Amino acid sequence: MKPEAFRAWRTKLGCTQAQAAENFKVSRVTIANWETEATRIPGMVEQMCSVLEMRWKMRDEFGPVTLVYGNGAMFVDPYKPIPPFQPLQREPFKTNQEAIGKACQITEGCQSLNIVDESNVVLWNVVQLREECAKRLQQQKAEKKARKPIQPPLR
Repeated sequence: MKPEAFRAWRTKLGCTQAQAAENFKVSRVTIANWETEATRIPGMVEQMCSVLEMRWKMRDEFGPVTLVYGNGAMFVDPYKPIPPFQPLQREPFKTNQEAIGKACQITEGCQSLNIVDESNVVLWNVVQLREECAKRLQQQKAEKKARKPIQPPLR
């Protein structure tokens, strides 16, 4: 990875040199050295940048994104009649949070369910979305239980 590409990646994610250093478990001076070509950037850094960027894109506030879903068969049994074609639906959202909210509403009836970015790169797949929806449902139940007023004992 070239120093300019690394600096562009860091800027795109809005990371300071100190934040990048924390992510890579190196000092801020090391990051500065990579960006000024004082030292060579290790080969693994580019792969780590890809992983960190994907995590960055999975934040609730990231967007715009598109929810892509459908309930047609994902795989066709060659020994059975071919089911009617069901096109995928594409619904744009401003943020992941909005798209995940919609995904949680429709997840049970969908065979195909993904959230993609503007380049059509899959950010959330069907398994991840179902896990995230289950997690959010548990959080909602816990919050609801915590808000429930305690009834005084009857005498």
